[in-house]
Amino acid sequence: MRTPREPRDTFIYVLERRNVNTDRRVDVADGFVIVARSNKYARQMASADCGDEGPGVWLDKKYSTCRPIGVPYEERTKKRERIVLRDYHAG
Repeated sequence: MRTPREPRDTFIYVLERRNVNTDRRVDVADGFVIVARSNKYARQMASADCGDEGPGVWLDKKYSTCRPIGVPYEERTKKRERIVLRDYHAG
């Protein structure tokens, strides 16, 4: 697997909130799977699509994790940055 240090590629990132069981569990996002060009951009995309937990949760490493889990398989979707999945708890 290539590393996220190669700027020309997009990667698949999984983002998860820390301390999910200790705060609000209604109208919040607990995680995302995002195809993005960098960890920073993946966090920005998650913060733009957040719930009542607020955008700061996704921008701050203290409140969430963001790690690469792979690369897009198909060449035609490789450069298309997008949110693939949002784990959201609607109330």
